[in-house]
Amino acid sequence: METDLGEDCDDGNSTSGDGCSSICLNEGSYPCVDPSDPNCCGNARVEFGEDCDGGEGCGLNCLLQGSSYLYSTPSFCGDGAVGTGEESGCEIGAPDGRADAVQIAEAVGMGVVDEEGNQTTSIMATADGVTGEAEFTLLCGFTLDAECKAIDPNLGLAANSCCYPMPEVVSVIPANDSN
Repeated sequence: METDLGEDCDDGNSTSGDGCSSICLNEGSYPCVDPSDPNCCGNARVEFGEDCDGGEGCGLNCLLQGSSYLYSTPSFCGDGAVGTGEESGCEIGAPDGRADAVQIAEAVGMGVVDEEGNQTTSIMATADGVTGEAEFTLLCGFTLDAECKAIDPNLGLAANSCCYPMPEVVSVIPANDSN
């Protein structure tokens, strides 16, 4: 079926859980255990229900992660160019030339994990007398250390279900096997 503006997919039904959500957005897929498996994230093929399959700006579930100034080539929604992690719909219309309000939030991972494995907080920003509020969610809920390693081999699973950098050995005393 043909997709309309704002849709990633259209499978002709309003059922979620089949790769295309009830609001016609891709639902992603599970990380591959075996890259030869069909419809899994990480097999180097963008398949039904996926936005991408690996690389910067592509999440563990093969959905685009959105704009970020932290990418090797920063991307900003509304700048006139489809950048890393962005959907093409992000660039509909010409840029207006005005600086948009930006708020940078750092995910610490020390909050309470909800029943879905996420940590959520509200963020408010005010610009030109207009206040907006949004939910900021740290997507955790990992249960296996291997899930963190699939994102980055230097990550490990913490007790709060989030992935963190593993500690590194920086020196050994004694420096060699001699007494």
